[in-house]
Amino acid sequence: MATAATLTPEQIRRRSLQSGTIGAIVEWYEYTIYGVAAALVFGHLFFPDLAPGIGQIVSLATFGVGFPARPIGAFVAGHLGDRIGRKSTLILTLSITTVATAAIGTRRREPLRARVAAAERTLAPVTHPATARSRTGTPRPEARYCAGRDAAMMCP
Repeated sequence: MATAATLTPEQIRRRSLQSGTIGAIVEWYEYTIYGVAAALVFGHLFFPDLAPGIGQIVSLATFGVGFPARPIGAFVAGHLGDRIGRKSTLILTLSITTVATAAIGTRRREPLRARVAAAERTLAPVTHPATARSRTGTPRPEARYCAGRDAAMMCP
């Protein structure tokens, strides 16, 4: 393998292009996966006390905050990289990310089985209008395919 001193300018440009392309692909893959998860899962998982529609909006808002936050973070990390060194800045940013991830994973919440059961009750449609019930428990014959706790809001 050639060292940096023996690479031609063309090889350096090609290697830079390949590295940048791989980085961009990984970054946009991560954004795509997070966006899909924010739209489908995070509302029920992280905001169970909110109505499903509001929980989804809040989870998508956290996704949207990432777009303006990235350039700000790049500016701050670039400044720190110039001041204290790139390696120290990398270690600092990885440490901050690790602590934030651990804080999300260790937050107190109900057991997984209860969360899954609540999500199933919320997402399961009522299959027969005669069996639909309002929040007070009274039968609602006019209801059409209502979902869980939002039956009174979503159905006529």
